[in-house]
Amino acid sequence: MNFKQFVFGKQVHGRNIEIVTCEKKQRLYPYCDGFITSEKGIVINVITADCLPIFIYDPIKSVIALLHSGWVGTYLRIVEKGIKLIEKTFGCSSKNILVHIGPSISANNYKVSNNFIDYFPNSIIKKKNQTFLDLQKENIKLLISCGLSEKNITSSNSCTYSNVEECHSFRRDGGKSQRMVSFMMIS
Repeated sequence: MNFKQFVFGKQVHGRNIEIVTCEKKQRLYPYCDGFITSEKGIVINVITADCLPIFIYDPIKSVIALLHSGWVGTYLRIVEKGIKLIEKTFGCSSKNILVHIGPSISANNYKVSNNFIDYFPNSIIKKKNQTFLDLQKENIKLLISCGLSEKNITSSNSCTYSNVEECHSFRRDGGKSQRMVSFMMIS
């Protein structure tokens, strides 16, 4: 793997997903929060520091996708869009799709304002007059609603906020926070 194989997105907390091919490969995709490819040698990646990196793989059709989903991407259902896109474009079946959610901020540390209850009524936790959002739970719920089996969905137990030694967290470190790169490639 070398640097020339990487494609990058200018992430904007949206739901734009690019399908990358060797023929139409760009170095930088503006306004892009996810990639899909079925071609060998293309390294797709997202950058996070509390948001969810969502790894998607169909071993039958040999298709990969990698999505960046914070609260806005989750609200905009980027994961649902990604699943529908690989089903429509590549003929993937939800029963074959495997998903892993990488390190991200946990529900215990993702304090939000009360109006988030309107956006995510089933993924809110109330503790001591404070409101917390479980982004992983909300995205898993979306994946299941797309027809994925719960047994085909795994997630990291690593919280970016509390795992100071191994993870970067914008919530914890503010503007001085660095980022983590998640990447996938078909070899």
